Amino acid sequence: MNSQPIDNLKHLVSKSNEYMKEFSSAFTSNHSKATTIISVIAIFIPLYFNVVDGEKGTSILMLISFIPVSLIIISLYYALTVIIPKKLPYGFKIDSFEKLVKESLEKNLGYELGVNVKSLRIAEKVIEKQGRKLKLSIVFLTISLLLSVLLIFFIKMNF
Repeated sequence: MNSQPIDNLKHLVSKSNEYMKEFSSAFTSNHSKATTIISVIAIFIPLYFNVVDGEKGTSILMLISFIPVSLIIISLYYALTVIIPKKLPYGFKIDSFEKLVKESLEKNLGYELGVNVKSLRIAEKVIEKQGRKLKLSIVFLTISLLLSVLLIFFIKMNF
């Protein structure tokens, strides 16, 4: 029996397992970033309303003050969609062990590699989607914060 194909399969399985760990780490990191954004929003909204509500600005400025609020709500929506529970596929399922115990090493490695590749393709799509939503959340949050600071400045200056 030639060990070359088995060595190649072992190497590919090892690499695919490393990628699975990296994707899992990226998935967790995206959740942490989205949670931080939600925390910033939770702190910012009461402060913003406290400053804006306590001032007597022109009615136009008061109406414009709802633009940052609507942008921050959009940011919150995108951040929440990142942390809504999703599962990443993790290759082998427990049921697979029972049927693969009787198979050859080469067949088991081939099966594991196939399952890992399928899982990686799914995980890649999930993480890319998370990344896009996270970027949108950050963009809307940044624009909202900048507009809020400008509006607070204008309200304080009584424009």
